[in-house]
Amino acid sequence: RKFIYTYNLLVYAAGVFIIMCAVNLPMLCLGIVVSGLSVGAGVPSSWSYISEMSSSTSRAANIGISQFAWSCGPAAIFLIALLFSFAFPTFGPDGALLPAGPYGPFDGLFAMRLPVEAVRARDISENIRAHIPEGANYISVHPTFLYESVWNLLVLVGLLCFRKHKRFDGELCLLYLGGYGLGRFIIEGIRTDTLFIPGTLVPVSQVLAILMVVFALGVDVAVRMRMKKKKIETS
Repeated sequence: RKFIYTYNLLVYAAGVFIIMCAVNLPMLCLGIVVSGLSVGAGVPSSWSYISEMSSSTSRAANIGISQFAWSCGPAAIFLIALLFSFAFPTFGPDGALLPAGPYGPFDGLFAMRLPVEAVRARDISENIRAHIPEGANYISVHPTFLYESVWNLLVLVGLLCFRKHKRFDGELCLLYLGGYGLGRFIIEGIRTDTLFIPGTLVPVSQVLAILMVVFALGVDVAVRMRMKKKKIETS
């Protein structure tokens, strides 16, 4: 239960993060599935673990606080999404949902303008053309290179902070693969000038990125479990 309780929070956070950053249906569905599986596995195991580790006089209070904190989570997510909506508006003046993308309508705080003649004609859809201001010869795009640079910087800071806590050689490499893959998965969901799997609207880069995350997480957990089992056998 302790193992599930510890790592399940990371899985749940990843699922919610994907939902918050979802810009297409595959990303939204993946986030819902990941967070849903996490909730199903985490709630009974975490509450039973809290109950088991609490004293008889504080058991009810600890479980009640846990339930309250769990209930505050959706409220915090809604507040964060509300704050982000001011910098990254996703609805047009008529209330219609605007698709995100480097070649999609985007008028947020970090919007970047590109001349129409500098963009390949096939990357400018009818929906994008409909949102080009009258008389303008530019489109507003997502600064995906900025997003990727900031994300990679955060991954680097995380690795530097974690390096003294690594459990085995190669764990930092796995964390880099997982962190970079997660960021790449989100950023590729924003892009529209990407290579899709034939017959689908799923970007190839997104599939490769999520495979990197699954591989890194799976190997890390497997090695840690093997080390723990070996330690128990030798003690």
